[in-house]
Amino acid sequence: MTDQTETRTRAPRSPNITGARELRLIEELAVGDRSYAELAEAYELSNTSTIANFANRNRQRIAEAARGQADHLRHLWVTRKEMRIVTYQAEIERNIRLIEGIEEAVADISNSVGLPISPDTDKIARLQANMFRAQQAVAEETGEAHPTQSYRYTLEGEDVEGWPEP
Repeated sequence: MTDQTETRTRAPRSPNITGARELRLIEELAVGDRSYAELAEAYELSNTSTIANFANRNRQRIAEAARGQADHLRHLWVTRKEMRIVTYQAEIERNIRLIEGIEEAVADISNSVGLPISPDTDKIARLQANMFRAQQAVAEETGEAHPTQSYRYTLEGEDVEGWPEP
């Protein structure tokens, strides 16, 4: 009877995190983009203290994994400012070529059928918006970005007799 009472009152033993689970958890803690609560749920643990204790016991391994991730990222082209700017430039040039191609194609078709044809203004507007975003990104990268300014215009004129009131 005593053994059964002890079993019931004893706190549940925290699960061992070993093997592949241990390595995955170390990597996730090194990334640092998830809370202990999120990790506890993902690893099907009943509370966050298991994650906190694991992180405390494995501080050095987590720090080494974080350094390894930083080294790995350093080799990616997107982490280098000049490569990001070159990519934005290529995107801007591509959009310019696409807009010119649309305008030329519309002019050729219009000339061949003898009727005025309008280009797809929605497509051109989207390409121009993409170019603007790329230009803004380059300005931010180079420290030349300025806050967007807004203007307020007031139209003044005379009332026209006979026009309905708005």
